[in-house]
Amino acid sequence: MENFTKQPLGNSSLDQDTRDKISPAQDASPAVSGLESQGTGFFAKNKWFVLVFVLAIVVIGILTLFIFRKPNSVKEGKVTIDLVVPSEVPSSGEAVVRAVVSNNDSTTLTHLELEMVYPSGTVFVSSNPEAKNLSGTLYSLPDISPGANVATLIKLKFEGGVGTNAPITARLKYSLAGSSASFTKEQQTTAKLVAAGVSVELQGPVTATNAQLVSYTVHYANQSTEGFDRVRVKLGFPSSFQFASATPASTQGTDTWDIGQLAPTAEGTITVSGTFLSASLGQGVTVNASVLVPDKNGGYYVQAESQFSTSISTQPLVVTQSLDNGEQTSVADPGNTLQYKLSYQNNASVAARGVRIVMTIDSATMDTSTVQAEGALVSGNTITWSAASKSELEVVNPNEAGTVLVSFRIKDPPVKDRSINPDVITNVKIKSDEYDTFLPGNKMQVKIATKARLEGTVAFVDGQKPPRVGQQSRYSVSISVKNTTSDVTGSDIVMFVATGAGSFDKATVNKEEANAVSFDTSTGKLVWHVATLKAHVGEFSPARILQFTLRAVPGASQAGLPLPLVKNIIFTGTNDFTAQTITKSITQLTTSDTATADAGGIVIQ
Repeated sequence: MENFTKQPLGNSSLDQDTRDKISPAQDASPAVSGLESQGTGFFAKNKWFVLVFVLAIVVIGILTLFIFRKPNSVKEGKVTIDLVVPSEVPSSGEAVVRAVVSNNDSTTLTHLELEMVYPSGTVFVSSNPEAKNLSGTLYSLPDISPGANVATLIKLKFEGGVGTNAPITARLKYSLAGSSASFTKEQQTTAKLVAAGVSVELQGPVTATNAQLVSYTVHYANQSTEGFDRVRVKLGFPSSFQFASATPASTQGTDTWDIGQLAPTAEGTITVSGTFLSASLGQGVTVNASVLVPDKNGGYYVQAESQFSTSISTQPLVVTQSLDNGEQTSVADPGNTLQYKLSYQNNASVAARGVRIVMTIDSATMDTSTVQAEGALVSGNTITWSAASKSELEVVNPNEAGTVLVSFRIKDPPVKDRSINPDVITNVKIKSDEYDTFLPGNKMQVKIATKARLEGTVAFVDGQKPPRVGQQSRYSVSISVKNTTSDVTGSDIVMFVATGAGSFDKATVNKEEANAVSFDTSTGKLVWHVATLKAHVGEFSPARILQFTLRAVPGASQAGLPLPLVKNIIFTGTNDFTAQTITKSITQLTTSDTATADAGGIVIQ
């Protein structure tokens, strides 16, 4: 060791092979040592940057996992919903809907809620189990074990037009035991609405000319055991139809009749007449009739319907009549003047020469002395226009048209005997030299309205006359009704006993009408149920009279003044012939009305 001498590496005593074997390690050693030294310095100097960088990489990885991860694969349960509904349901009738939920899965169904969706117009009646809401659309169902089922029975009233479909939907929300996932299952079925015992039949002519008066008859009936309220009958005519008359009269326009209540087994008939003046040769026209009933929202839907088709042919020469008053109504009051317009037209391809138009009036109610018909010959109830008096009728060329007018007054009173339901019936016809016979025009009926009369009188019975302050006087009140030519049905007379006139005592009512009177002590309202006021009551038979006694005790502020006894006396009823509503009224009767009664006078409205 003492003799060891340090020598430079370049003077190594190792041979070349040995140095070649160990040189890589020797060469690498300094580099690695340098890297470690360098790396240790880098992390020491940038450790916070490295930590933040690594944390960002982790967060991005977690977010990516949540965004792109596949959801847990949870399968829906094997659930079926069977909706059992009658294939045909009577409109306005009731039917039971049966919703059966079945579990065909191996796992129990939990948290079940059944939602029902009903068609518009359907009314919920009852259910088993009870619904969660008043409309009967939500139900809570118990858990359903594998292989089991639960049924829900729902009674509904179906409202809708006959022939329409009523879709019903069942929507089930549920979960599977052991899972928080929620699923929905839906099923739908449809019921068809059919007539519920209400029928309508429409009849008319198979063929007609465009100038011919045609009539269509509607027969409706309730063949069910259920009554219907506010029933309406509606007719649909093509635009070429010109309305002439209807029996009974329509209540809205010329095509709608409000029937009111249609009880079980009840039936009725409506007849409508008119012409198809503007219809083309060979044209087919269709008339529709419908019976409608109201739904829960106040609208109407078809309960039964019918239609009838007529083939129209064109007369070569036509004449039609209409009331020239701008209205479609065919009702007139006694004393009214009726004005008719007769329209004629040549539909042929050749001129019509020597045209004659004849109108006949079949009615004893016409005042023949009042007939006005320019250019016509009037002979009793027959009016004739010809070329001799009206030059326009000498030659009527093809497609040429014209009009003539006639008017007359209805007698007042229209009849002087016991005749009821008087009317004015007019017929027209036309002819020219080219045709051997007259060609008929349309027929019209104008009904004459009845005149109901409401009368009231007051008679002094006993006490002070004139009344004195603080002292009682008694008066007999008489209300009477009279009528002329037609029955008035559904009649009532409503009045109010005036405050201070004393209590109404039914014992004072005349025995003939005692059972037809009702009185409300809280309001003083007195109702006399006249019911049917027969034709010619008060003319050829005694008037209907209600008589009762009231007392009057005037206060100091009423000294010397007439005391009111009865106020707001109103008569209402329906003309059975014309279907018009009749209203008559008297404002009030007072103690001073005894003067007119003593003189034989009456209070009339």
